Amino acid sequence: MIEPTTTEGSLSEKADAAFERVVKKVLERARQTGTPVVLWQDEQVKLIPPEEVEGGKGDTGEGSPRNTRKARKNKGEEG
Repeated sequence: MIEPTTTEGSLSEKADAAFERVVKKVLERARQTGTPVVLWQDEQVKLIPPEEVEGGKGDTGEGSPRNTRKARKNKGEEG
């Protein structure tokens, strides 16, 4: 199902909202299929079992893709 988008907000806010929707879908599918989630964490690629992954319900805890992106942005790195 395609979720409606809003015309309000900056392009960056729209991109963040779209990213969060995709993360939720990826985590949901990983849980349904039992496949690991691939994350970049602590300067390395990690395969995390879906039952150990936080998120999918708006959670942006430490190590989540969104939080990692914010950290890079705050350090002045591209991402």
